[in-house]
Amino acid sequence: MKYHLQVLKKYLSLDATPKDIAQNLILKTCEIEGIEEREIPKSIVIWKIEHVEKHPDADKLNVCKVNCWDKGTFQIICWGTNVAEGLYVPTALVWTPFPEAGIVIAKRAMRGIDSEGMICSKGELQINEDKDTHWIWDLAQDLEDISDSDLWTPLTDKFPWLDSTIFEVDSKSLTNRPDLTWHFGLAVDLNAIYPDSKKKFNGIKKWMEDFRDTNILEVITQWEKPLGRNIQGRSKSVNTYIALGINNVEVKKSDFFSRLQLIDFGSNPINNWVDFSNLFMNISGLPIHCFDADKIDWDIIVRDAEEGEQFTDLFWAVHTLKST
Repeated sequence: MKYHLQVLKKYLSLDATPKDIAQNLILKTCEIEGIEEREIPKSIVIWKIEHVEKHPDADKLNVCKVNCWDKGTFQIICWGTNVAEGLYVPTALVWTPFPEAGIVIAKRAMRGIDSEGMICSKGELQINEDKDTHWIWDLAQDLEDISDSDLWTPLTDKFPWLDSTIFEVDSKSLTNRPDLTWHFGLAVDLNAIYPDSKKKFNGIKKWMEDFRDTNILEVITQWEKPLGRNIQGRSKSVNTYIALGINNVEVKKSDFFSRLQLIDFGSNPINNWVDFSNLFMNISGLPIHCFDADKIDWDIIVRDAEEGEQFTDLFWAVHTLKST
């Protein structure tokens, strides 16, 4: 189980370090196995590629002239296959450290031509997307509202949510605390642990008041009628199963922030509706699934497994189930 500190801040923001929060959780709630932090250095700034030409002595390298606003123009040697004129890119200034790679960016000659910095890929910023490609990060593809006025601005000054803190939790310590299998549940626990003097923002009470007596059908504004299928409940373990028909759905790639949250959770983004259901489950603890209604030909049956029944999952792995 992973807890995302930036998601928790939607409900509760504390005047406490991640280490302090982890220690309190270990003492009072659950076992924290580790803290994963992505902190992009302030020396990684937004620049714009103004000119690109092939390196005269290396087929896979490009010589880029990069516009740094009032700081002038810098020359950077770049290997990215998608490098092009006009792209806004994250660029590491000279002396920027990359501890995981064990390097510090320095001005140096590459095949006889000086390079003054490094144009970064997502992977070099610990964002685990597009790692199988030799791409630099074209910021405008994923992030909105970038213009020449942002040149020389540290990337995380413009987009602070790119930094993240993840708590890795021993799932065994949650066995008797199903309320902690979702972010809102943990926020409620932290609210009980910390005094009011440590809370910079607390939206828990309002969330509880807003949704305690809310009809779920009123929350989903596009709903019309339940699907024209019978739902047969054959399990005492399932309290409620609701099927709603939602029209005018465009299946497409999720926005970058949603994809980044899923990546940080250890999941793979698929499309906006699958990603929404996975994010919803991480936040609320309630599983939801999106089906193509045209492909549901029979009634929906909610039941316990039969002893020894076999089930093939989405990855074509076969599981032998128990009646429990």
